Amino acid sequence: MVERHRLVTKRNILTWRSWITVLHVGAIISSFFRLYRQRKVSKLWLDDYFAALALAAEFVLFPALWLLGVAVYHKVHVSREVVISQIVASWIVNSVFWILLWSTRISFALSTARFTPPGTFLYKSAIALSGIFFGILVACTSYMTVKRAKMYSIWSKEAPYQCILPSWIPELLTFDFFADISLVIIPACAFWGGLKLDYTARRLIQACFAATSLTAAWNIIYTSHSTCTGSCNSLMLIIFQPYILGPISLLVCNMLIVVTSLYRLFRDESKPVVAMPSASNVAPGPLPNNEELQGSAHTISPLTHPNRSGRQESNWTESPNQLDLTVPSTAWTDLNTPEDIEMQTRHSRP
Repeated sequence: MVERHRLVTKRNILTWRSWITVLHVGAIISSFFRLYRQRKVSKLWLDDYFAALALAAEFVLFPALWLLGVAVYHKVHVSREVVISQIVASWIVNSVFWILLWSTRISFALSTARFTPPGTFLYKSAIALSGIFFGILVACTSYMTVKRAKMYSIWSKEAPYQCILPSWIPELLTFDFFADISLVIIPACAFWGGLKLDYTARRLIQACFAATSLTAAWNIIYTSHSTCTGSCNSLMLIIFQPYILGPISLLVCNMLIVVTSLYRLFRDESKPVVAMPSASNVAPGPLPNNEELQGSAHTISPLTHPNRSGRQESNWTESPNQLDLTVPSTAWTDLNTPEDIEMQTRHSRP
């Protein structure tokens, strides 16, 4: 206790709390933006509901950051109120945190399914991955709650009044790395030769899906520093680990919707305004005859071209089923022009 008191000061606690608060506020704002926009365009789906569940967990986890219990790390003698506060924080961190973390991963896996054609291997993999994450969520939350209740008489009477299960840490880190790697590989395979978007839009979406590696990077940092308890920063990482990883996961979960919306906004503003000629400046032309109105049998649509067998083929390189999405996809409405959407709809069926 004395060694911990010498390592951590009240100023250190305040500094870490301050910048972590900024992280939480950014995660909350991004979540509200995501849910508001998805509801506005009537695109709410399962991934948005799990994002809403993560936001609800965030509202419980965030206040625990400023509870008085952290004082046990920089004071030798603490009051009963501080001890109770630290015990409450332990219950919150070891239950609500897991709901927040794995709900964001479930939401991210379901978001991947939005960008893959239904019935394909990648689509089924994304759905199966979300099911695995849900099972891990239930298992982790149940195990931590039961284990903490059984050991309550021990950890609630010894400083720092936290239920720490070091034997469970390797399994948790294994689950984390498995989840992060899976959420990078599946979207990467889906976008390797999938959606035909412009270069900027394609890179933006790939960057958003690759951002899930941020949680893996943070786990690596935490693992490397958790064994070095001889410095203040290492101890701070151990104390505030859940309060940092939680909002990072929520930000990554919402990044796709936020980035694509901003891309659409700036893209529309950068488009030049084309002045249409008024009716008075256009000379009236001859009226079309019946053949021009009905179309000739040999007329070919500019969107198609005949192959050697005489069958018309689309200029699109995808198969017709590749655009046949049954889940409400946000990518098309965000990253394509109305003409692109009309063309995709026209060729979405064989």
